[in-house]
Amino acid sequence: MSRAQTGVSPGVNKNVLIHLYRVPDISMCSMSIGKVAAMIPGLANDIRKAAPGCNLTYAVGFGPQLWSFTWQGNHPPGFRALQASAHDRKVKSAGSDFIFFVSANLSGHNENLAGQCQPHLKKIVKIRARIEGEILPHAFNCATAGDDFSKTILISNRHPEFAQGSFLLNLSFFYNDDWKSLSKEDQATQIENFSREVAGKLAKEPGFLSHFIPFMTAKKTGLNFLAFCNRMEPFQHLLDLVAAPAANPFLNDWMQWVGEVRHSQFFVPSIDLLTGLRMGGLRIGSLSPTAPWK
Repeated sequence: MSRAQTGVSPGVNKNVLIHLYRVPDISMCSMSIGKVAAMIPGLANDIRKAAPGCNLTYAVGFGPQLWSFTWQGNHPPGFRALQASAHDRKVKSAGSDFIFFVSANLSGHNENLAGQCQPHLKKIVKIRARIEGEILPHAFNCATAGDDFSKTILISNRHPEFAQGSFLLNLSFFYNDDWKSLSKEDQATQIENFSREVAGKLAKEPGFLSHFIPFMTAKKTGLNFLAFCNRMEPFQHLLDLVAAPAANPFLNDWMQWVGEVRHSQFFVPSIDLLTGLRMGGLRIGSLSPTAPWK
């Protein structure tokens, strides 16, 4: 039976590292990226054995075009590049093709896993963003509908090739200069209000799991929103809300502090499908598009 990647879970640790990558030459590099991605479960397992209790989790995701080349054009149902229905100059595509999301109880474990992958990726990808921080308390996060996590977040066995996979939406809210005028207390209040409002809206969508991660880079500060779902429609709904916030007082208030929003979407395959990529996607057996020639 297929297994979900360990980072597709409500139980991720508070210390988070996210790398968003662009792949300049997808057609030439998709297989190489797939092979690197296939190494990650094994590398993570080695780290967990060497540091018991680190509770390292990971989720590796592929953008629509990269996945199409990686898996011979076959997409999980509904997987596509998203675009806000309302035009807002603040809301833009991040142009990311590949995501690396890892968490642990100490940030050093995250760096360890990322450091082992980076030498294999550095010549074939360009890093679009590095986001490091601590997840906000889970009280702010969207609860899944019901108690059966597998039915609400993960793709069902009705689609056996993609079963136990999930879709991932990443939204990065970059603050504008006005944000600096707020006191630390007011900033915390704004983040809490926004997080609770988004969590409340999305909790009405069955099967939504999200995390909010405040972050700071050398040039920018912001709030990163990362969510998993077994359908793409809630992602489209949220993107439309962010692009046209005037109808929602909480979102409208929040967006006055935001200079730019970058969005990207990914498919996070099951561990079994992911590790099968080390053979160029041939290990999936009778479900593989190449099965007639085996």
